[in-house]
Amino acid sequence: RTMPGNKYWNRESGPDIDFAKSTQPIVKNARIICLAKPNDPDNDLLYRGELPFGAKFLAVGACLEDFNVEKLSEHCGGPPNVLFVSHPDSRGPLIELLDAFPTVEWVHARSAGIDFIVSNELATRKGVIVTNAKGQFSSTLAEYTMMSCSYFAKVKSFSV
Repeated sequence: RTMPGNKYWNRESGPDIDFAKSTQPIVKNARIICLAKPNDPDNDLLYRGELPFGAKFLAVGACLEDFNVEKLSEHCGGPPNVLFVSHPDSRGPLIELLDAFPTVEWVHARSAGIDFIVSNELATRKGVIVTNAKGQFSSTLAEYTMMSCSYFAKVKSFSV
């Protein structure tokens, strides 16, 4: 899908940058809030892990009421500017969070698909880039497919 203003960045067709080896200075710190279930074990590294230099995890919640908007808006490092989405029912809460935190410039979906967050409100929102995890499992799926082909080729030969 494409949204007006080419708001999506695609890692497969975007510029090839190795950020780990980059000598470029950090231009902007990432102050991250997460729209997800707080007990989601798949996000544990984000919640409690060591993030790259320049990234700070601020809060997690499944809806606007789970976030202390006033406290986060006055955060000493600045208000949130990144929203990580990892909740299947997040279309409505996402727009509410973007309204509450107009400083958010980047929305990232943990999944490859983004149909659970796309809306007219998001498409027409100015200054917000949306990215996803397209290709995250490509290598694993390719390995599984090749293993399955090999398995069925052998099973077929034994069943004749």
